[in-house]
Parts: sequence; C-alpha cells; structure tokens
Amino acid sequence: MSRIIHNQLLNDTGGTLIDSYSVASGAVIRTNTINTERSTGFSSLLLLIAGTITAVQEVSFDGTTFYSPVDASNTDVSSLASSAAADRWISFSPQLAPFTRFVFTGNSTSTITAQLIFQEDNK
Repeated sequence: MSRIIHNQLLNDTGGTLIDSYSVASGAVIRTNTINTERSTGFSSLLLLIAGTITAVQEVSFDGTTFYSPVDASNTDVSSLASSAAADRWISFSPQLAPFTRFVFTGNSTSTITAQLIFQEDNK
C-alpha cells in the first residue's frame, strides 16, 4: 500500500472555492464535508488571511451530523486558530472520524483562502 499527499483548496457548502473569499464580520462559513476514512493522521491547514478569523474542525460519523470534538475531560479540542490575523500553516492532529469539515468565523470583515494538505493511504 502506498501513501499520497493531497493538496486541495476547500469549498464552502455551496461549492464555492474558499480562495480570496470574503467573510463578513460575524459570518460563519462551513466547508463541504471531507471524507477522511483513509487518512493517515497527518494534516495541515494553510490559511491566507486579510482580516481576523477563527477556525475550528468538526467531525462526523455519517457525513451529515457534525460535532465539535472534546477530550475525555470534556475540553474542546476543535480550535485550530483563534482570532488569527496573519497567514498561517496549521499542523494539526485530525480527530478520529470518517468525515470532517472546517468552520470559519469572521471576527472582522476578512478575506481568506483555505487549503487542506493531508496524507492518506492509496488503495
């Protein structure tokens, strides 16, 4: 079995690329559902930001109902960036789930580009 690295711009739930994407202050943008069944656990999120945003990861078993993951102490582990105001490459441990998505909230009127880089087993 081999492993491959994917590099993809994310889409919002309407299918629009999150590439120089305008986010109003207070607006919540969710990405399309991403199938992570073959993920090896290595992931990064590249955010190019003009403004200020918050980014979190949500997980799902069925690709429809999403949850904010917590650890055994009930501590929220979904946060990837809080009030981020500069470009960043976020290396994170994806939560164990067959599906994930990202949620971006504008802390100010912002423009973002969101790109996911992840490794998966190639069957």
